Amino acid sequence: MGINNKKIIILLGPPGSGKGTQATLLAEKLDLYYFETSNIIEMAVHSHRAEEYVEADGQKYTF
Repeated sequence: MGINNKKIIILLGPPGSGKGTQATLLAEKLDLYYFETSNIIEMAVHSHRAEEYVEADGQKYTF
């Protein structure tokens, strides 16, 4: 599957609403890779550089 054929599920909600819990359950049930976007945003802000993709587990995911 090419890089542009990847499917992404984004869960939105306020802090404490269960996004992380639901993401973990979805990842286990559907055999998906789960990563927390707040960590990615935090790293990008601290590195002062904008990326056009996210790399997770050796795979690149475009925005």
